[in-house]
Amino acid sequence: MADGVRTIDQEVISTNRREFAALPALPALSALAASTRQRIETGSASDRTLDELESDVDEIAQIYGSAPHFALLGEVAGRWKQIESILDGRMSAGTRNRVTMLGGQLTYFLGRLAFNTNDFRSARRFAGLAGTYAHEIGEPVLILSVAALQSSIAYHTQRYRQAIAALNVVQHVSHPYMDARMAAYEARAYAKMGDEDAARSSLNRMEAAACSMAPMPGETPVGPAAVAMFRSGVAVNMGDVDMAHEWAPIAISGYQRKGGDYTVEESQHAYMSYASTFLIGRDPEPEEAARVGMDVIRTAPDELTHTVKARLRQCASSFAPAHHRIPAVASFLEACRTLPAGGPG
Repeated sequence: MADGVRTIDQEVISTNRREFAALPALPALSALAASTRQRIETGSASDRTLDELESDVDEIAQIYGSAPHFALLGEVAGRWKQIESILDGRMSAGTRNRVTMLGGQLTYFLGRLAFNTNDFRSARRFAGLAGTYAHEIGEPVLILSVAALQSSIAYHTQRYRQAIAALNVVQHVSHPYMDARMAAYEARAYAKMGDEDAARSSLNRMEAAACSMAPMPGETPVGPAAVAMFRSGVAVNMGDVDMAHEWAPIAISGYQRKGGDYTVEESQHAYMSYASTFLIGRDPEPEEAARVGMDVIRTAPDELTHTVKARLRQCASSFAPAHHRIPAVASFLEACRTLPAGGPG
């Protein structure tokens, strides 16, 4: 550069021209650009394929809470692998949002399947990936469902403060379909922590937010039966005899009507809360508690979820030593001891 004026390096220009001339002809490059655009716009999956997968996910949401989990695993896993393969390809932003949503929903269902078969390591991994997808697209039902799953993992591993923390992380997110369940999960964790005022406040927020929506891909809605189920379960954990006796029968009758919030799993939770009401208070009825518990076990012992087995064992531990000599109680305790353990924890 002389006197502040940049000089042009003619040798560099000549070299660049020779290299450019060696490139493929521009028409060939433009044809590549056109085909690339088409691949991006059409994606690696047709609209018909995505329509079918979205219908599959909607159907899984409808049957998830009552279908045998081991039977459902293959259905969910096959579609999840298909979506993950699609995500590896190029596609438009709109198509990617659809595929990412499906990926998040299917990954979430795999996390719940792992959780309910007592494989918490896998449940955490699936929940982490589902959370990545959920936050990428900002879909509230999926975001809240993933947080609820992470809270459940913490709750059922006795990490109650961590269970609350998982819910607090997404407290800025709200959706009518999920708000009641998030409050219910707060309530049960606060009850285990001994904060009864916070638990009752959360139960009130749950009831105020309860809805009767049809199941969506994500958690199960909290309708009237589930409101009673959570209230009775939290009451049992707090030792509130009057509250437990009030709400447990309401939960049973609510699930017997099989409304929009019915699932086999949560109806079994309602029955286990009902069984526990016969063991709290001044006049326990151990034979009746054992009878209700045995009815739950007889339904399908190989298909009981981890959470239902946990409630059965919780009930078994609540019998006084003097009750163990009662034949019905002894049979129930033996049935609990021989329950299948489920997958690895």
